Amino acid sequence: MNGFLILATAWAALQAPPPVLTLDDAMRIAEERAFSLQLAESEVEKQRQRVAENRGGLGPRVQLGGTYTRYDREISASAGPGTSFVVQPIDSTRAQATVSLPIDISGNVKRIVDAARASLAASEANLVATKNDLMRDVQRDYLNVLQAQSLVEVAEQDVRNSEEQLADARKRFEAGASARVEVVRFEAQLAQAQADRIATQNAFELSKKALNNTLGRPIETDFVPAPIETLPEFQKSDEELIGTAMERRAELEAFRQQLRALGLIAEAEGRGLDPTLGVGVTHSRNFGETGFGGQNHQTIGVVEITWPIFDSGVTQARRRAARQDEKQALIRYEQARLGVSLEVRQAATTLRNAIARLDVAEKRVDLAEESYRLAQVRYRAGEGVQLEVIDAQTELTRARVALIGARYDYLAAYAELRRAIGGIDPAAASERLPASERSGTEKADPDNAPKERS
Repeated sequence: MNGFLILATAWAALQAPPPVLTLDDAMRIAEERAFSLQLAESEVEKQRQRVAENRGGLGPRVQLGGTYTRYDREISASAGPGTSFVVQPIDSTRAQATVSLPIDISGNVKRIVDAARASLAASEANLVATKNDLMRDVQRDYLNVLQAQSLVEVAEQDVRNSEEQLADARKRFEAGASARVEVVRFEAQLAQAQADRIATQNAFELSKKALNNTLGRPIETDFVPAPIETLPEFQKSDEELIGTAMERRAELEAFRQQLRALGLIAEAEGRGLDPTLGVGVTHSRNFGETGFGGQNHQTIGVVEITWPIFDSGVTQARRRAARQDEKQALIRYEQARLGVSLEVRQAATTLRNAIARLDVAEKRVDLAEESYRLAQVRYRAGEGVQLEVIDAQTELTRARVALIGARYDYLAAYAELRRAIGGIDPAAASERLPASERSGTEKADPDNAPKERS
C-alpha cells in the first residue's frame, strides 16, 4: 500500500505543470544562488577580516611561555669549610607571561586600519556592481527565453497556416481545379514549417537552460516564463542619464575608495622613519631550585621607544612607489568615468534605435497580415496563383519574427541602460541620491580626488 502511494505521488509530480517563473522570481533566485555574487560576498568578508586584523595592531597582546633547561652537571660553590651552595642547578623550569601594548604615537597603525576600511568599502561597492551586472544578465537571459517562446508560437502559427493551405490545395486538386504540383508545393511548405518549429522549440529549451545556469541552479529545472505585457517608457536625455550614472555606478565608488586606501598607505609608507613606542609588563616564575642569587618570581615593566634615523632611502623609495600606485589608480578612475559615460550613451542610443525599429516592425506586420489575407482570397477565388500565397505567408512569418526581435531588443536595451546608470529604472534617472547615501560619493568627487604628490 505504501509503495502504491509513493508511485502515485511520483506520477502526480510528473504530471503537474511546471511552475511559473516571473522576472522578479528569477532575480531573487539569482541573488540567493548566483556564483558570481557568492564570490563577491566572500571577497567582502575577506576584507572585513583584514580590517579586524589591522585593528588588532592597536590592541594589547598577551603571551605565555615556558622554558625547561637541563645542564650536564650542577655547579656548586663553597663559602668555607663545610659550607656550600648551588650556583647553577642541573635543571631549571621557568614560566613567564607578557602583556604588551603598542602606542601609536605616529598614527601609522590607524592609517593602515583606515586604509583597510576603505578597501572594505571598495569591496562592498564591487559587490553592488556585481549584483548590478548579474541583474542585467538575468534580465537578458529571461528575455531570451520569452523571445524563444514567442518564436515557437510564430512557428506553430506558420505550421497551422501551411496545414490550411495544404488542405485547400488538396480540395482544389480533387475537384480538378488545380494541378498536382500545387499540392506538392504546399506539402514542401508544410515540411519546412514543421522543421522550423522543431528548431525554435530546441532553441527555447536551450534558452531556459542558459537562464538556469545564470541563476545558479540545475539547468534541467523546468519552468514557464511569465510574459512581460507592457513596454517601459523612455524619455530621458543623455545628460540626465550620465549624471545619474556618475552618482550611482558602484564601480566608480569602488575606485574612489581604492584611491582613499592607496593615499593612506602612501602616507603610512612615508612615515617609516617616525618613532614607535610600546609598553609592556612581564611576569616570570621559576619552579624548583634557582641557584645562588636567583628569584622564584619577578615582574618587570618595560617602556621601549624606537626611532629609526637613517635607512639609506628605503622609506622614501617605498613612499614614491606607493604614490605611483595612487597615480595609476587615479588614471584608472578617470578612464572608468569616461567608460561609464560612453556606456550610457551607447545604451541610450541602442534603446532609441530599438524604439524606431519596433515602430517599423509593427507596421510591417500589419502590412504582411493584410497581404496574406488578400493573397488567400485571390487564390481561393481563382484569381491568384499559388506562389503569391506562399510568398505572402513567408513574408508574414518574417514580419512576425522581426517584430518579436524588435520588441525584445527594446527590452534588452532598456535592461542594458538600467545597468549602465547603476541599476535603477531609467525613468527615475533624474532623481538624486538621498543625502545619507550621497555624502560618501560627493566627498570623493573627481574634482576632489587625490592628485599626484611628490
